[in-house]
Amino acid sequence: MELTITADSDSKTYDGTALTKDSYTNTDLAEGDSIEAVTITGSQTAVGVSDNVPSKASIVNAAGKNVTENYDIHYENGSLEITVSKLTITADSDSKVYDGTALTKDSYTSSGLAEGDSIESVTVTGSQTVVGTSDNVPSAAKIVNGDGEDVTASYEISYANGALEVTKKAVTITADSDTKVYDGTALTKDSYTNTDLATGDNIESVTITGSQTVVGSSDNVPSDAKIVNAEGEDVTDSYDISYMKGLLEVTLNKSLIITADSDTKIYDGTALTKESYQVAGLADGDSVESVTVNGSQTNVGKGDNVPSDAKVINAEGEDVTESYEITYQNGTLEVTVKSLTITAGSDEQVYDGEELTKNSYTNTELADGDSIESVKIVGTQKDVGESENVPSEVKIVNKEGEDVTQNYDITYVNGSLTVTAKELTIITGSAEQVYNGLALTSNESLKVIGLAETDKVEVTATGSQTNAGSSSNTYVIDWGDVNKDNYTIKEELGTLTVSKCPVILKTGTSEKVYDGIYLFNNELTITFNGNTETIVAETGRYSLAGSDVLEYTFPIKEKDVGVYDNTLDYDVIKLTRFMFRAPLALQSAKAGGNSEAKTPMDNYDFIEDFGTLTIRERTTPPTPTPDPTPTPTPTVTPPTNPATFLGANRIDPEIPIVDGGHVLGASRAQTGDESNLLLWILLMLASAAGMGVVYRKARKEKENKG
Repeated sequence: MELTITADSDSKTYDGTALTKDSYTNTDLAEGDSIEAVTITGSQTAVGVSDNVPSKASIVNAAGKNVTENYDIHYENGSLEITVSKLTITADSDSKVYDGTALTKDSYTSSGLAEGDSIESVTVTGSQTVVGTSDNVPSAAKIVNGDGEDVTASYEISYANGALEVTKKAVTITADSDTKVYDGTALTKDSYTNTDLATGDNIESVTITGSQTVVGSSDNVPSDAKIVNAEGEDVTDSYDISYMKGLLEVTLNKSLIITADSDTKIYDGTALTKESYQVAGLADGDSVESVTVNGSQTNVGKGDNVPSDAKVINAEGEDVTESYEITYQNGTLEVTVKSLTITAGSDEQVYDGEELTKNSYTNTELADGDSIESVKIVGTQKDVGESENVPSEVKIVNKEGEDVTQNYDITYVNGSLTVTAKELTIITGSAEQVYNGLALTSNESLKVIGLAETDKVEVTATGSQTNAGSSSNTYVIDWGDVNKDNYTIKEELGTLTVSKCPVILKTGTSEKVYDGIYLFNNELTITFNGNTETIVAETGRYSLAGSDVLEYTFPIKEKDVGVYDNTLDYDVIKLTRFMFRAPLALQSAKAGGNSEAKTPMDNYDFIEDFGTLTIRERTTPPTPTPDPTPTPTPTVTPPTNPATFLGANRIDPEIPIVDGGHVLGASRAQTGDESNLLLWILLMLASAAGMGVVYRKARKEKENKG
């Protein structure tokens, strides 16, 4: 059985997408049969026509069995057609006021582009410079799809022109106005102003017509302007010119100003007046015949000096006052304050404990008839120093008794109140004593001279002199509530003088015939503080004033024939607690004559009365002494005073040493320390042994000589 299957056809306007159609028609089938499937192939995107092709039909009967072979199938193609799309491209329009430059516009708008397509380029041509309108023409468009392919041919493009329009520029030319006071000559003004022109353009000429001579006003009229561009071309037609008239005016009368003169003076109690005046603005030939001027100022301040009732005449003497609008200007009459200086009195006094005040003043010259009624003066000074004496609150009256203080510029000058220091004389007494180890002080003859009656102080002498010498008897002041700065101190200090204590040192005298043995005499007589004591000891100590101790020793003597001084080495030391000293080799020394003792020795005047040791020449040889010769033992004569020879002695610090003193030696006051007795015995034995050695040495030397 013959069967024809025809693919459907379709068409559309280009839109950038593919056109397909998968439907079909067919001729009649056997009863119960149906077409199960047909393959249709066809696609068209760009503008044009292509086949829509059917194939591979599948036919089944009512039971679903494929009966395609029972048919002689003929396939008929359909068609797919894309027609061109309409696209309109319109050049943009623009307009401006004439400015001397070309107007162009290369933008555009479009309508009708398929989705995904775009206009790559359009040529827009158009230019307008002078006033007028011209086309802005689009052309030569190029259109591409999303893949950048040129699809311009798929469009039927319509180009629409834009318009470029230059309108006239508005410019206003205004003739200048002018005015003057009538002077009989014509008033003209040929200048003008204008609003902005286009760049490069300028006004080459303007005709201005106007003139006014008589009193009144008239127009100053501009016209016939010519405007050219930078190349000199006439571009006047490119402007919409508005002409504005100026005004030429001659005033009815000249302005006349009459000014009363001003004046000023310093207040003097009399009225200030001024009748003169100044004139400005008169027409040539006119003059002011008279002016009334009223004004008066007496007190400090300003008042008007008022002109009025002027009379003006012309060169012929005619009254032309009505031809002027006269402006009267007041002068000023000013009375300024008179300078006045009020100076408070100054005063000075030596401090006396009372307040210093001064209620007087001086002043510079017042105006005639004025006087000072009162001045307040405040100031006080009690202590040493300077403070201000301050004037204020002056009241000045005129001869009528009216208060005219405000008419003065018052300068107040402070006086000064000065209190100077009072001389305070402090007198301390003098005193003398012989050195006794005790401090010399004196509160006697202490005087305070010059103290103010209202003040009270306590003065105490503080001078002290212990050692030989002298010093000022100083003092201290307890000022209490008194301000010490109110005084200057004049001192008349006494002198505390300690003279050296005399001590006589007398040594014994001995003589013998030469026997080759040393000759010595250890007898020492000390005269001190009215007491005389004799001590026999080779070395020892003797208490002097206070804690001073005379420490002495007899040096080794002579054994050869001759006469020798029985000298003594001694020094003065200070006794300290539990002092223990072995015998020392002391230097012969005497206290010096310094004004202040430097050492304990300097506090004493030692008078040396040394005996002699005489060894006479033997007239017969000495009888030999058989050996062993006993060692001579020095004779020791105990002193009358309970003090013995130098040894391991310690003075108990609790037992006072009395001036006129003790011999410090092998005995001591009871201290509870009995071990010193043994030391004393050992010292005495050592002394005896020493003397034995000396004796044997001397004898051996004698034998050697013999």
